[in-house]
Amino acid sequence: MKKIETLGTILLLFGISCFVMDIELFGIAWSILSLFGSVCCISGIVILIKTTLK
Repeated sequence: MKKIETLGTILLLFGISCFVMDIELFGIAWSILSLFGSVCCISGIVILIKTTLK
C-alpha cells in the first residue's frame, strides 16, 4: 500500500509543479502543460482518497 500512496503523492506534486511552471513560462495556465498537470493532480488525489478510505 505504501507504494500506491507514494505514487499518488508524486503525481499530485508533479501536477502542482506543472501548473507553477506553466504560469512561470507563459503567464497563463491554459496550455498543454497545465492540462497534463491537472490530470496528474486529479489522478494523485483519487489515488490518495482511495488508499485512505481502504
